[in-house]
Amino acid sequence: MQENEHSKKNHEGYVPNDSGINTGYPEPMQEQEINLLDYARIFYKYRLVILLCLAVVLAITYYYTNTATRIYQANARILFETTRQPDLMFMGPGISDSKITNTIELMKSRPVRELAYEMLQRDPDYDRLPISNVENPVGYLGGIQTERRRDTDILTISFASPKPLEAS
Repeated sequence: MQENEHSKKNHEGYVPNDSGINTGYPEPMQEQEINLLDYARIFYKYRLVILLCLAVVLAITYYYTNTATRIYQANARILFETTRQPDLMFMGPGISDSKITNTIELMKSRPVRELAYEMLQRDPDYDRLPISNVENPVGYLGGIQTERRRDTDILTISFASPKPLEAS
């Protein structure tokens, strides 16, 4: 049997062109069709490894879920409303951005956190709260998050704690 010149490979695995010169391009690969049965064979062949990996991941997930400290979060939303009539020339979303930004910065300030701490101390359940055992309770209240939704006059305040009573 005589082979066609185009089907011959040189010693480097490259197909020569019509003139017999190496083109530098590798031989085109044959497309293989993979069907569902091939996947089933692979799964069956490596079933123990796959099941072992799955069991390990499930065990780690179960352990982490049951031993991780639960964090409770409380959220409050405040709507800012104006009592004055808006100017017809400057119709906007309501309160100016600077007023809401100022309010956010004031809520993060140390004097406001000190006032919040004084209010917490008056609570009958204060001794049960983790903040009662913290060395710097005013700094602890710095964990209060305040954010504004874009293009709205709504401010969201949130606080997270491992104690549900304290988060609320």
